Amino acid sequence: MGNKYGTASEYMVTNGAYQMNGWTGTNSSFMFTKNSNYWSAKRVQIEKVKVRVIKTPMTAANEFKNKHLDIAQLSDEYIKTYKNTKYYHATPQAVVRGIYFNETSDKTNNQHLRQAFGYLIDREAITSNVMNDGSMPQSNAVPKGIMTNPITGADFTKDAGTQFKVDKKKAQSEWSAYLQSIGKNNATFTMTFDDDSTSRKVGAYIQYAAEHTFKGISINTKYVPHSQVVSEVLKQDFDMVNIGLSVNVPDAAYPLAIGKTGYGLNFSKVSDKTYDGYLTMAATQVSDTKKRYETLQVANEYFTKIKAYMVPIYQPVTANVVTDKIGGFKGNSFHSPAYQDMYWK
Repeated sequence: MGNKYGTASEYMVTNGAYQMNGWTGTNSSFMFTKNSNYWSAKRVQIEKVKVRVIKTPMTAANEFKNKHLDIAQLSDEYIKTYKNTKYYHATPQAVVRGIYFNETSDKTNNQHLRQAFGYLIDREAITSNVMNDGSMPQSNAVPKGIMTNPITGADFTKDAGTQFKVDKKKAQSEWSAYLQSIGKNNATFTMTFDDDSTSRKVGAYIQYAAEHTFKGISINTKYVPHSQVVSEVLKQDFDMVNIGLSVNVPDAAYPLAIGKTGYGLNFSKVSDKTYDGYLTMAATQVSDTKKRYETLQVANEYFTKIKAYMVPIYQPVTANVVTDKIGGFKGNSFHSPAYQDMYWK
């Protein structure tokens, strides 16, 4: 297929439960049809799935309400309408979004600065009052639902607990220590966010909280397309940035690798021999799941609390509404719900 591969449904080769038909590369509606050659085709009960790309939350909510959609993904205020109904299905995404600091800059490579923001940010207020889209407050680098205790079965984040609780006095103390360490009585930072409604809400909240808590601070919020955020991060062209790393493997070592020296997705360019040592130790403990789990817990605390290389804020949630005519809908943190598991009631 050469350069045409993946540009339209006719230029795709797949072996899943469904095949895509009718996608030209630009149209917003197409079909998933059952693949008769799929290895487990006998258990696939839904023959066809009509897919529509809907760009606005209001349209998706109205189409579901009017029974023009059987499954719809919601966001913003429309989650409130369905949150306590039988139609609502919320699934945590395998990502934690937080604030990263440019560790290659003397201005932001400072533990006092990082911890000041760790104690400043009210994650509960952001998720419940500011975002209000189902996202969960998170103070760990490891998302909920990624790894469990091999002995008790408890979620990694439950064992980890809360790394930072809101503490205005500690935040101000750390900020004062930061100013003293740089020999100044004021500082200005640019904080970069994705250019979407949710990120703008979060950015406005953090800017207000910082400028009303830290004497002498000035925060310039910058909202740009996600591709530009990634480009600037990879070039270390930022002071602070709100970003997250999606995980596709259910293991805490993967999100924690974001602070490993030389790792390609080490946004901040953290280089810490102690932290690297924890990750290396965990890699050698694969045959002892208990010890490995404990080592990863230590690494998480060191990364997010002791050194605060990342200040976690929230874990996004994918919110779907599903008609009661469909059974077998199962949310998944790593990929979209599988149609081959669903059936008509």
